[in-house]
Amino acid sequence: MLGLLSVAAFAEDFYVSDTGAYKTDDGVDHVAYTDLQEAINAAVEAGTGNTVWVENGFECKTGEYEYASGYKCRIYIDKELTLRSKSGDWTTGSSPIIRGSYATAGATGSSRCGAGAVTCVRGTDASKITLMGIKLLEGATTQYANNQNNSSGGGAFRVTLQKCLVSGCAAYYGGGTYGVNTADCTFRDCFAYQ
Repeated sequence: MLGLLSVAAFAEDFYVSDTGAYKTDDGVDHVAYTDLQEAINAAVEAGTGNTVWVENGFECKTGEYEYASGYKCRIYIDKELTLRSKSGDWTTGSSPIIRGSYATAGATGSSRCGAGAVTCVRGTDASKITLMGIKLLEGATTQYANNQNNSSGGGAFRVTLQKCLVSGCAAYYGGGTYGVNTADCTFRDCFAYQ
């Protein structure tokens, strides 16, 4: 008789900090990525359902992913993943920041959008991608109305946000978010053309 061996896949944890070290609440030290997108890429490559833990005080404000010609985001996630702060709530401690950029530094209102703008987070499936306790700041899209998917959600696109802050974001459609599920989030000073 031939026996079948079943192997269960377990979710893995990945860590991000400025220093390359991350201490969990139970006192265990972990080696951490210093680049958020690299940690997300590693977690996605390792399988589905993994979690990326981001140290309080961490700020992602550089790096760009071009998701369509002329459209850029700071962070791109295309598989099932949870991205979370240590506390899971943006109001607790100095929660991690993902900072996009405006077309023109210091812009307000509709001038935030335009060529060169960078959104904060771009996902592909809000039912499988969750952010918890993250601050999404100053993300913007180009201002073109000819492609609703690419000109939507300056802060977040097609992800689920839980206990996050979305502030100072702008887009042609859905200034702060678009195609996003939210729970206990705060929105401040977001602008949409439509």
